[in-house]
Amino acid sequence: MTTLTDTERVELRHLVLEILAVRQRAALPLHTVASHVRTARGLETPAADVEAALVLLAGYNPPLVLAMFDPLGNTRYWQATTAGVLAYERRA
Repeated sequence: MTTLTDTERVELRHLVLEILAVRQRAALPLHTVASHVRTARGLETPAADVEAALVLLAGYNPPLVLAMFDPLGNTRYWQATTAGVLAYERRA
């Protein structure tokens, strides 16, 4: 297992935000976000790295993504916030 470089981590954050911003009406579980990342990058990206990117994006003020739990289970879903969509659109 290789660790990501700083540049790869930044690129991963941008990619994760893009995935959620493009699908702004959907809240996606970690495994779905990781699957989209794998498809976009063409390489296996550990779910832990994707989750770290999501947690960092959720920590911004205002948050760029939001974590929500399924009320009937323990699955955490991630969704882009308005600030996250704007950040993505301004970069694109």
